[in-house]
Amino acid sequence: MSAAGERVIAAEDFFVTYLTTSLEPGEILTEVRIPRCAPGTGWSFQEVARRHGDFAIVGAVATLRIEAGVVVDPRLVIFGAADRAIRIREAEAELAGQPAEEEAFARAAARIAQAVEDPLSDVHASEEYRRHLAQVLGGRAFRGAAERATHEGPGV
Repeated sequence: MSAAGERVIAAEDFFVTYLTTSLEPGEILTEVRIPRCAPGTGWSFQEVARRHGDFAIVGAVATLRIEAGVVVDPRLVIFGAADRAIRIREAEAELAGQPAEEEAFARAAARIAQAVEDPLSDVHASEEYRRHLAQVLGGRAFRGAAERATHEGPGV
């Protein structure tokens, strides 16, 4: 919002790069809209950081539902691997409609490594290590979300 009025920006367009958003000079963020998860949605947050409270070297957030043993509406975001959080649609597509079984989670995790293009490389972690962490943590996040969706019941 600014003196010129209100503007709605999708999250994918809001985050530009490190500590930089698409807000214009004179604008302030006044609201964040997060859609309510469908009943039975499971979630998981995974990260690796040097010390508690540090920025993550790599992290993953996943949500999904399981209906009749099948994965529905999987979502995965990897952060710390690139200059902004990235949604991994290739892994989501691989997992959607598949049985909630280890083989499906492993295939989806393999897609994560392929989808993380040009990962960061710095004194904390190499490009290869960040790509590997993204794959491992993304797979764990999907599995953790499935566990919650299966065992914690509706409205998770």
